[in-house]
Amino acid sequence: MGARGKALKAVVGYWPLLAIPPIAAVLHLILVLIGTPWTASEWASNIVFAYVVTVATVLLSRRQAQLQESVASSELVEKIAAVTGALDALRAHCEASVGQQILIDARAGLHLLRYADPVSRREYLETLRLAARRLFDLVTGSVRPYTYWSRDEWVALARATEKLAGELDAQVRDRADRESTEFLELRLFLRDLRRASGPGDAVPFEPFERSFRRGEIGQRIRAHLNWELLRKHVESGTGRITVHREWSIAWLEEHEVFSVWYTTPEKVLAAYDSAGARPIRFSEIDDYYDGLPEHSRATIDSMADALQLRPHATLPQVEIVTLQLSRKQLLVIDGNHRMSAIRRNRPHRSGPVPATIVEYRIDAPLDPDLLPDLRHHQQVETPA
Repeated sequence: MGARGKALKAVVGYWPLLAIPPIAAVLHLILVLIGTPWTASEWASNIVFAYVVTVATVLLSRRQAQLQESVASSELVEKIAAVTGALDALRAHCEASVGQQILIDARAGLHLLRYADPVSRREYLETLRLAARRLFDLVTGSVRPYTYWSRDEWVALARATEKLAGELDAQVRDRADRESTEFLELRLFLRDLRRASGPGDAVPFEPFERSFRRGEIGQRIRAHLNWELLRKHVESGTGRITVHREWSIAWLEEHEVFSVWYTTPEKVLAAYDSAGARPIRFSEIDDYYDGLPEHSRATIDSMADALQLRPHATLPQVEIVTLQLSRKQLLVIDGNHRMSAIRRNRPHRSGPVPATIVEYRIDAPLDPDLLPDLRHHQQVETPA
């Protein structure tokens, strides 16, 4: 607001003074009609008294408004600090409860907006816009929330988002605020967040792709997966991606798990498209370990040693991506070295390393166009 606007606002605040002359004239007419008019001195004293009281009331009201604005602005700063701190915790821990707390803290400051100064209002709306953007990026840019958050936590997040969006429209009434970039983008992010925070049991394609196709090198699927065909299957409902958490020993006993490594009938490692090549099961990885490239053996041994270190007596966690071949058969398309490290027998132990397996399982038509390796698994079935 410019100097001219502030001056105009200050003058408008004294509008009750303009009402005194008309009111005095009406009162004079009434007194004349009833035969008890005031004297000139009475008129002067009453008019002066009315102006003094009105000015004092306006000044007191303005002082009260300034005090209220100062208190509201100070409380908004505290809310900004709370939301910003929670965003740091969300980045560090990816917990659903932290996301819910961010939305609750955001709602707690909305009723202060009508009383705070414009700068504080704008800063608060910008903080909420950033929070909504971070939450949206989290649930659409990574598989982590789908891995660790329960259905109840997703429902709670969706409700908190809905309540914040509703109260935002109810509480933000200043025209300048409603037309600001911060407010408009905040509404858009909340709308998108509401749409993204109600998943079923399946992982949406976008966060899966961003984690395993566009993510860090260690998280990328290196098998020749046809991502666009997988997208079509997931979006059309002919395919889905689900998360399973299993204990490694039980999981390996209950499933026949194949690698994307191949052997010839002479037990020589070969490419998937070699004549007579067949996929190696992890249950037989020891038989082919010595034939693996040196760097693969070093990676497997290093992972096996790391998995046997259990800080605070917790099970190590291993993430893999599989393609479901049948009810009890799976093909590991990402995590072959990790699975080998779990399964491989070594002189100082026997049996698999106990570990929690987080499995992202793709269930889609077994079409070699989706993955060339599937030409080896078209006839693979396990009796029910």
